[in-house]
Amino acid sequence: MITSQTNKPYEGKIRITVVNGKIAKIVDNGTVPVALQDEVYWDYLFPSSSSFTGISTKFAGKDLSGLIDAKTTPGGGDEYAADAVSRATISTDAMKYAAIQALQGEPVEASDEEVLAPKITSKYGFYSSPSSTIYMNIDKAENTTVGYAEDGTDPDASSTKAETNSVSFYSNTPEFKEVRFAAFDEEGNRSKVVTVWCCFMKKGPAVLERGSYSAEVDGITASVDVNYSGYISSIQLDEASQEKYSEFLTELLVHVYYEQSADIETLSQYEEEGQKEVLSAVGAAIKKAISATPVFTVDPVKGTSSTRYGTYEYEEKPVATISCLAEGTEIYYYITDTSSTVKPDKDTWTKYEGPVSVLFDNEKGGSKYLWAATTTDDGENWLKTSKIQFVYSKKPVEDAVVIGDQAYTSFEKALAAAQDGDTLILNDDVELTDEVTMPEASISIQSGEKGPYLIKSTSSTKDIYAGSASGTAQAKGEDNTCYITLSSGKFYVYGTGAAGSTMEGDVEVLAEKEAQLQFAGTKGKSELNGDFTVTVDATEGNAALSSSYGRTSSGTVSGEFTLTIKGAPKLSGTIYAVQYNSSASWGTLDVTEAELEELGLDTLEKLNKKFQGFETVNSEFDEEDEKEEAAAELLAKAKENEQEDSQEKKETETVIPAEDPETEDKEEAENKSENELEDEDKPNEERSDAAEDVKEEENSA
Repeated sequence: MITSQTNKPYEGKIRITVVNGKIAKIVDNGTVPVALQDEVYWDYLFPSSSSFTGISTKFAGKDLSGLIDAKTTPGGGDEYAADAVSRATISTDAMKYAAIQALQGEPVEASDEEVLAPKITSKYGFYSSPSSTIYMNIDKAENTTVGYAEDGTDPDASSTKAETNSVSFYSNTPEFKEVRFAAFDEEGNRSKVVTVWCCFMKKGPAVLERGSYSAEVDGITASVDVNYSGYISSIQLDEASQEKYSEFLTELLVHVYYEQSADIETLSQYEEEGQKEVLSAVGAAIKKAISATPVFTVDPVKGTSSTRYGTYEYEEKPVATISCLAEGTEIYYYITDTSSTVKPDKDTWTKYEGPVSVLFDNEKGGSKYLWAATTTDDGENWLKTSKIQFVYSKKPVEDAVVIGDQAYTSFEKALAAAQDGDTLILNDDVELTDEVTMPEASISIQSGEKGPYLIKSTSSTKDIYAGSASGTAQAKGEDNTCYITLSSGKFYVYGTGAAGSTMEGDVEVLAEKEAQLQFAGTKGKSELNGDFTVTVDATEGNAALSSSYGRTSSGTVSGEFTLTIKGAPKLSGTIYAVQYNSSASWGTLDVTEAELEELGLDTLEKLNKKFQGFETVNSEFDEEDEKEEAAAELLAKAKENEQEDSQEKKETETVIPAEDPETEDKEEAENKSENELEDEDKPNEERSDAAEDVKEEENSA
């Protein structure tokens, strides 16, 4: 019993694990404190965080004699309470004698383990859908470390160590793996190996409805839970069956979770009949969860959405297979050009008998929608309806793109064939619906005689990367430079590839005529090993520049950064040498050919506000101009202050009557006031003279 701070004793329950005669671990075993204050003290003994020292850590490694000698006397300081848990000395002392009593008695369980094996648990289960994380908690003995292996082998001293009392696993694709854990003591001795299965599940062959389902087959009761995403998230057997099939049950069910179906092969290393009995019961429960929703399978698959496929070429004929595993269902389908909801109708819809080919017939391109619905009573009642979308491009022009004498029906095909020095002549607009990889060759793109033709995309701004999507890209040519010239359109140009990539060589960007530009020398944490040069030329056209960066805050440019402005391009936002760093000192800004007055940048102060963080600024402004302007401003300010002070002095002057009996005292006060006003005037006069002197010095210089 523990003496309560509220004078209400309560029973403290603990469970002690002893290995080789020494305490390995102490855990709470269901103690119920009688008051909130007692609960606080008990939490000190058994803290939830490993960063706090509890009673298990204090007593770990002690044998019976060491426990008897433990210093836990309340109120005695370290000399008498060095082994007590801080702020819970009374409870610690009580637990000491309870532990002594426990060690003197018979164990409730016994084993031959020399190192206590870790206990692995997961709050949300060891099974999850892809692109998510599985978290596992580790409960281990004091003074041990836990190692684990993800390849199905037993961990050893070189295995990955769990740095905290939890580990996590992530996957963006379906997979399952056998993870083995073991604890190691300070001498390197290993505990028994604990195996858990970490499973990222496939999308199963059937659509499952959220809920809980159970079925009994040959005396086995199986229960299945389906989560809101349509995945089987829990499979349980009755207690007797779990014990009967424990040898293979966990491993077998991992395969059911992974496939999201009980229609799987049995495990060859275990007895087959028992596995079939389990799968039969689990399959019966899953069967009850199957939805009547039609399921589509498309060939070929284009796009990343499960309901939107494309973009397909006009001539392509994708094939859709429709299925439904719900018993007794028939499927009807309908193809339309509109996304508007279409109600199933047996008279206008077609009964599904096999794969359906989708034909594209709008020469301007567009979408086709394939609807499907299920019924069990020949269309009297409809169960579930679903649809998928096919996006297709316009009918190709035979000579949409021409390189020399060779004609191509698409921009992508022409790019694939382009060689160094080729010119691509466009005879039709190009619409980019997917990512396009430009060739390594140096090419030009021009409109044909009937142009101009546009290169369009579904987004308002097009990104152009000098480098590659990943890895390292090398600039070509004798001068080792990548040139990007824009004459129209709205583009965001990067001097590297995607984040994490490396660009070797110089990059030069020219925006002219009607081009609208944003730029960054790097994309995220990428590297440009060379110079980054940008020119915005509005001398012949209406080129524009929006908020841009010489490099991102996490990117690296090893060479020089130079930005040149010509004419009067439309400027919006602020242009920084370095992202998120207006006080940086890097790069060169050249505006010697810019129409600064037309741009509203007629002073160096305004110019530096628009273009921030540049180490060097080449402009029509020089230091002498700035000094003269500053002196003029100072002079004007001084004169303004002088006029204000003069007016204030005039307003404060008063006349004192001679017959006033206190005239003498008031005159003395007035004289003092006037003297103070004269003293106040002097600084302004001195400032005025100083400003004049500065101006004279500047003129003489």
